[in-house]
Amino acid sequence: DWITTVTHYDKKSRPIYVYSKNAYLDTEDRVKSQLTFDGMVTETTTVRQKTGQLTLTIVDRYLYDHVNRPLGQLQKVNGAALDEAIVRYIYDDLGQLERKDVGGKWNDIDNLQNVDYSYSVRGWLRAINNPDITGGNDLFAFGINYSTQDHGGTPLYNGNIAETEWRTKSDNTLRWYRYGYDDLNRLKFAYFNSSSNDQVNWYNESNITYDKNGNLLSLNRTKMGSPVAGAAMDYLSYTYGTGNKLLRVEEQYDGAGSFEDGTNSGDDYTYDANGNMVEDLNKGISRIDYNHLNLPTLVYLPSGTISYIYDATGIKQKKIVSTGTTTEYAGNFIYEDGSFKMMSHPEGYAELRANAKIPSFDYAYQYKDHLGNVRLTYADSDGDGSIDAQTEIIEENNYYPFG
Repeated sequence: DWITTVTHYDKKSRPIYVYSKNAYLDTEDRVKSQLTFDGMVTETTTVRQKTGQLTLTIVDRYLYDHVNRPLGQLQKVNGAALDEAIVRYIYDDLGQLERKDVGGKWNDIDNLQNVDYSYSVRGWLRAINNPDITGGNDLFAFGINYSTQDHGGTPLYNGNIAETEWRTKSDNTLRWYRYGYDDLNRLKFAYFNSSSNDQVNWYNESNITYDKNGNLLSLNRTKMGSPVAGAAMDYLSYTYGTGNKLLRVEEQYDGAGSFEDGTNSGDDYTYDANGNMVEDLNKGISRIDYNHLNLPTLVYLPSGTISYIYDATGIKQKKIVSTGTTTEYAGNFIYEDGSFKMMSHPEGYAELRANAKIPSFDYAYQYKDHLGNVRLTYADSDGDGSIDAQTEIIEENNYYPFG
């Protein structure tokens, strides 16, 4: 099966129309672009067709300031009455992003969320919203302390992060980590606490050691426990072979929630000549096949197999779970078992509204931290132009420093 693409250009050799047909996924895309005289895209109209599925016509409009910095994006799907305000950008006098207004209808005065950014005098990100504020409409706030010690951390002046803190509106509890580093600026420990004083040391990471090559040798973790102490979860040790390849992860603690060591003898992981992992006995993976691009094509599990199909450039087209769902990836569109699932946008994703008489979309938006991790996902499910923290927060994620 072929993926055929035809591109049309204007008199200045700028692409203004692209037609693409993916015979394998049975999709067709037509993308028409409008440009300014200096080549900035102001509008794209995308028509997506897939046999047996709803045809989608998506109009995206883009706004810029006098120096061509993006000011916002609007989106309309299948002729919706109002444009969805995906995002608006506001910059400070130094050109740094100062505020991002996310979600809602473009003609509304208020967006679903106003995301504020603050920086140090060196331009380092200090906060996403203000975690010290308990009121207001912010669903998520995240702070980074470098040389301050709000929670007992050691002030640092070399760019290392001394503390991180965050608050979500679901419970308005301030949570934080304080960090310590060795002489090579590698993380030694991360101690957790919260403003409610009933989560002391719940999600700690400690006894973090490294070998001479910087590979992790040991790591201890705690989990939710009593109000004044976290409960033990992991006492992990790591063994490496030639080429710094991880061979074994051993769990010294035997308790609920601990790392599941699938094999108690011998190596857990093996690799091929290219360094690709071909066996993971901890997860029961007996074999992993790869293609000429070193991308996994077939994973063998006790419950069955997972197959991955790519195009010639290595872009994933399909994932087939032998005992479950088949997922197709067609650009920013995702289909499950042949039916449309969602499409992505710069601030999250959109799904077809269930049981709607006229096909329409629910837009979900995501808060991300300084590392790009998705921390909170929300959607205006009832369409009232605001977010109810108790019913319209779809997902909330918190992370250990090591994942």
